[in-house]
Amino acid sequence: MVGNINPRGISRLYQLTPFRELKPRINIFCEAFSVTNIPEKAPNIRIEKDGGFAFVRIMAEESQGVLTYPADVAKGDNLRLIGVVPSTNWKGELQLKVDPHARIEKASEAEEGDVGLFDFQARWNVLGRVAYTTYKSGVGKNGKPWARKGIVLLDNSGRIAVEGWDNAWPSLFNTLKQGDEIAVLNVSLDAWAIDVKANLEKGSTMHVISRADDN
Repeated sequence: MVGNINPRGISRLYQLTPFRELKPRINIFCEAFSVTNIPEKAPNIRIEKDGGFAFVRIMAEESQGVLTYPADVAKGDNLRLIGVVPSTNWKGELQLKVDPHARIEKASEAEEGDVGLFDFQARWNVLGRVAYTTYKSGVGKNGKPWARKGIVLLDNSGRIAVEGWDNAWPSLFNTLKQGDEIAVLNVSLDAWAIDVKANLEKGSTMHVISRADDN
C-alpha cells in the first residue's frame, strides 16, 4: 500500500513511504567549526552550516582499508559529509553518524543534492505486515536494566525493523500477531551499512489497520 492513511480517530492524513524509498542518509557541505584530536581514535568534529551546528559521530574510522575522514582535518576546513545518518542525541542536539557507507571529504563547494542541516526529512510514516516481534534487554554501564522491543514489517518493496524502548510502545504492541497490518507514524530513521531501521520517538504512534484473523 502506497499513498496516504487516515488512522481511525485522527483527523489528519499521513503520507506513507514504501520501505525501498526510505532515505536515512544525507549529504551536507559545511565548515569544521571545531576539531578535537584524540590519540589513536577518530577526532571529535563539530560542524557549522548556515548558523546551525551538529556533532559528527565517526562510528567507523575505516571502510575497505581507507579512512572515512581526512587525517589532517582541522578547524575552518570546508567539508562534504557524504551519506551520513542524521539523528538527535538525548539532549536534542543534532548529530551526524559516519558508518562504513559514509565518508568525510575536504571540498571547495557544494554539489547537487547537498542539503542544509534543517532541510532533510526527520520523520517518516510506514505501513506493513508484521513478520515477527523482537525483544532485547541488558544492563547499562550505570547498572540500570534496559529493554527494547521491535517489530519487523514487510511491504511489497522490502522489510524494515521498527524499534523502541520497552516503555515507548503502547499496550497494543502485545496484541500483535504475524500478518497483522499496522502503520507506525512519525518515526526517525537509522542505518548501518545497508541495513535501515526505524526508531520510535516521542510523538510516534502505532495503529492497527487490519488483523490477520479478519475474514
